[in-house]
Amino acid sequence: MMQDTQENSSSYDDYTVAVVCAMTFEMSAVRYMLDREHPRLPSQEGDPNIYVLGTLSGHNVVLACLPGNQGKGCAATVATNLARTFPSIKWRFLVGIGGGVPTDKHDVRLGDVVVSMPDGQYGGVVQYDLGKDTTDDFVLKGFLWPPPPLLRSAVEMMRSDHLVSENKVDEFLSEMLQKGQRLAVYRRPPARLDVLFKADYPHAPLNPTCERCDRSKTVKRPARESEAPEIHYGLIASGDSVMKSAAKRDAAVRNVGDILCFEMEAAGLATEFPSIVIRGISDYADSHKNDGWQHYAAAAAAACTKELLAYLDPEAGFSTPAASTGTQSDRGNKPNDHSTFTKGGLLRDSYRWILDHDDFLRWRDDPESRLLWIKGDPGKGKTMLLCGIIDELKKQTANTTRLLSFFFCQATDDRLNNATAILRGLTYLLVDQERSLISHIQEKHNHAGKALFEDVNAWVALSDILTSILQDPSLPDTTLVIDALDECGTGLAQFLNLIIQLPVSSRVKWIVSSRNWPHIEEHLDIATQKVRLCLELNESSISHAVRDEHYVIGLRSLQIMSRTLQRDIYRLNDWGLPVDKVTPPDPDPLMAARYSCIHWVDHLAECKPNEQAQYDDLRDGGIIDRFLRRHYLHWLEALSILGRISEGILAMSKLNGLFQPAVENKWNACLSTLEGHGGWVKSVAFSRDGSRLASGSDDNTVKVWDAATGACISTFEGHGGSVSSVAFSRDGSRLASGSIDNTVKVWDAATGAYISTLEGHGGWVNSVAFSRDGNRLASGSFDNTVKVWDAATGACISTFEGHGSSVNSVAFSHDGSRLASGSDNNTVKVWDAATGACISTLEGHGGWVNSVAFSPDGNYLITNTGIILLPASLKNGPLPTAPQQVFDNYYCRRIGVTCLVISAPKSCRDPVTTLFRGSHTIYRAP
Repeated sequence: MMQDTQENSSSYDDYTVAVVCAMTFEMSAVRYMLDREHPRLPSQEGDPNIYVLGTLSGHNVVLACLPGNQGKGCAATVATNLARTFPSIKWRFLVGIGGGVPTDKHDVRLGDVVVSMPDGQYGGVVQYDLGKDTTDDFVLKGFLWPPPPLLRSAVEMMRSDHLVSENKVDEFLSEMLQKGQRLAVYRRPPARLDVLFKADYPHAPLNPTCERCDRSKTVKRPARESEAPEIHYGLIASGDSVMKSAAKRDAAVRNVGDILCFEMEAAGLATEFPSIVIRGISDYADSHKNDGWQHYAAAAAAACTKELLAYLDPEAGFSTPAASTGTQSDRGNKPNDHSTFTKGGLLRDSYRWILDHDDFLRWRDDPESRLLWIKGDPGKGKTMLLCGIIDELKKQTANTTRLLSFFFCQATDDRLNNATAILRGLTYLLVDQERSLISHIQEKHNHAGKALFEDVNAWVALSDILTSILQDPSLPDTTLVIDALDECGTGLAQFLNLIIQLPVSSRVKWIVSSRNWPHIEEHLDIATQKVRLCLELNESSISHAVRDEHYVIGLRSLQIMSRTLQRDIYRLNDWGLPVDKVTPPDPDPLMAARYSCIHWVDHLAECKPNEQAQYDDLRDGGIIDRFLRRHYLHWLEALSILGRISEGILAMSKLNGLFQPAVENKWNACLSTLEGHGGWVKSVAFSRDGSRLASGSDDNTVKVWDAATGACISTFEGHGGSVSSVAFSRDGSRLASGSIDNTVKVWDAATGAYISTLEGHGGWVNSVAFSRDGNRLASGSFDNTVKVWDAATGACISTFEGHGSSVNSVAFSHDGSRLASGSDNNTVKVWDAATGACISTLEGHGGWVNSVAFSPDGNYLITNTGIILLPASLKNGPLPTAPQQVFDNYYCRRIGVTCLVISAPKSCRDPVTTLFRGSHTIYRAP
C-alpha cells in the first residue's frame, strides 16, 4: 500500500485510536481500509510491537497485531505496550473474526458483524470460562471494563441511523477491493456456503471440510432479501480456547445469557482497558469450522470499525472510567443504553427499594395506572434507578411476549437531546423485539423513502408510526421507559403532548424520569392515571449503597496489593534504571494490581464510615495502617514502574484527610452546612428578615433554605444552565435568579411558583438586583449591558450600554436613584436609574470588578478592589472620574476578593464590609 509522505503525524502523541487484531489477515483488512497510511515511527525500546500507522475516518490510527500467539494474555501484553508507546490513545478497538451464536432471537449469519455492548449485568464482554463451580451452577468471576460512554453513544447513534439507511460495510469493502487485485481474497463467498448444522450433529471426523457432512442435519433458514451483512449488538464471550462445540456453546449461553459471539482475546484487553470489540462472524462456534469465510468476516469487521469512527469527533475529549472512578456521576457522559457500568456495575442496593414501594407496585399492578413519573434533583440517582427497573423488567419479560423499550436523553449530545431521537429509539427497540411491527414503518417508507425521516418530516412521521404501533391490536403488553426527559432540549412540549394525547390503553405503560421542572409538571398534570414518585424521600438508600460499594472495593484493593507487592517486583536488580527502560516480565505481576495501586485511596475517600468495623479499619493497627507499615515503599515502587507516582502524592494527601478533621484552625465556628446541590454554588442571598437563605448552583437550580435549621424549604427548577446570581426582593415575597442560559427568572419565594422569565440579554446573566421598593429589577450580562426591568410585568424598561466588557455586578443605591455596575474592563459605571444616562465612569481599578455595593447612607461605593468615598454630588450631579479611595485597593487585589456584602447595623455609623475569597474577613471602612 502506498504510504502518504505529505500528510502524516510525526509523533507518537498524535495518535488517538488503537486497533488490535489477533491475526495478520485481520490487521491487513483494517490496514487496507485506511484512508491514508503514514510512514512508520522509530521503534521504542522495550516495546516489541510493530505498528501500522494511518488515517481512518479522520482519526489518526495505530494498528497492532498479536505476534503469532492468540489469547487474552498476549492481547493484554500487546495493548499495554501500545498504551505505553502511544500516550494519547483515547479509543481502543479489538477487531477481527469470531464464532457466531444463531438463536431464534438473533438471526446471526456468516459474514455478519457483532459489536460488543452492555447487556444485563455484563459490560459487553464476559469471560465465560473464569469462575467457580458451586452446588447449583457455575458462578462467573472477574471484572471486565465496558466500552467507554462516548463509544457506546456513537454505537447507539450508528444503530439508530441504520433504522432508515443501510450500513456501509459493503460500500467500504468495495472501495478496499479496488486497491489491489490480491485483495480479492476478502470478497464475500456465495450464500450457499453459509450452512448451519443442528447443534446435536457434530462434524464428520478426519474431514477438513464439511463436504461429507449430512446436509439433512442442517437448520432451514429463510433467504435474506439482501446479501449485505447485518450488524448485531450485545454480549461477546471470551475464553482461553476456541469454541468448537455446539453443545458447549449452548451451555455457555444458558449459563451466561444472551451471547452473540465467541472469541479469545477480548477478556485480556477489557481487563485493563475500556474498549469496543467488533467481530465478523466466520463460523458458528461449533465443530463445523468454515475457513472460507474468515477473510470476508475480517473485512466486514474492519468496515464496521471505519463506519463507527465516523461518528466520533477526532477532537473530542475523553476520560477513562479508571480516571473518573469515585467522582461525580456520569450524567454528562451517560450513553443511550440502559447500563451504568462506567462505575463498574449497577448496585442493586441503590434501586431495589423501589421494587417494593407502594407507588411502583400501584403502577405495576393497577391496569388503570399507566404513567409513573419519577422526579428528583440532579444526582439523586434517577438514571441508576431506571437502569435497575429496566433490568428487573427484562427478567420478568424474558419468557413472555411483553415488550420493553427505553431511551436515555443526554443534553450534551445533539443526537440524543431531542424528541425525534426519543421516538426513533423507542420505535427501534419495539420493532427489534417484535418484527411484525415493521409493517408500520414500511407502509410510510414505501411512499416517501428515506426523506420521510429527515429534517422537519421526521417528527411527524415517527410520531405517526409510534402511535400506529401502540394502537396495533396485535401489540402485546408494552412498557416504555424514558430517562432524563428534562434533557430533551428540542420538542419536549411536543413529546409530552404526545404522551398525554395517546389513547388510553391498559396494554401500554410509561415510566418517565426528570427533574421537577414546572413546565414538565404542568403537562403531566393533565395526564390521567398517573403515579408520582419523589426520589428525595429515598436518597439515603441510594447513597448508602454507593458508599458501601466504595468501601468494599477499597478493602479488596488493599488485599490484592498486600498479596502482590514486594521489593523489586520486576527483579530489576538495578535501582538507578530509568522507568522508560523497564520491560515488564511475562506474565506481568502488576497487571492484576494496577487498578488497585492507582485508585485504592479514591474508593476509601468516597466511603463515609457508618459501621464500627469501618471505623476500626481507619484506626492504628487497622488494615490501612498494616498495609502502609509493610508495603508503603513497595507501593511507591509499583507506582513508579507504572508511571503514576503523581497519583501516589495525591493519594497520600487524600488519605491524610481521612484521619484529620475537615475544619481549618483559622475558621470560626460554623453554624451549619447546607448540602443538597449537585454542583458548585455560585451565589447566595439572605432574605431581609434573615429567616431564609437562597442559593444558586451549577446544577441549574435555586434552593431556599431555613437559615435557622438548615433545612431545604424548596427547590426551584427551570433554568437551562448554571445559576450565577440570586436576589430577594426587600419584602421577601419574590426571588430573582440570573443564569448562563441568558435569562432572568422571577419566583414566588414562599411557594416556589414560577412567575416570569425575562429574556433579552445576548449573553450569560452574571448579576441580578432588586431596587429597594421592589418595583424594578436590574441585571448585568456577559453581553456588556445592564438592563432594568419592571419587576411586576417583566417588561424591559431600559438598556444601559457603555461597558467594553462583561458586566459582573449591579447594585441600586438605597433611594433607587442610582445604579452601579462593575465590569471586566476594570471600571465601575454609575447610572441614572431612571433615564439610563451614565453619570460617571470610575477608572483606576487594578483588576476586574466582580462586585459592587452602595452603603446604606450612600456615602460609600464598595467594590472588590476597594472602598470609594462618594461626594454629595452623587444625588444631584455628575461624579468626578477619580473619587477618593479610602481603602487599600492593592490589598483587595492581592488577596483576590471576588464578592462582598455590606452590613450596616442601626447602631453603627460606618458600613462593615465582608470580602469573600477562600476565607471570610471583615473590615470596617475608616
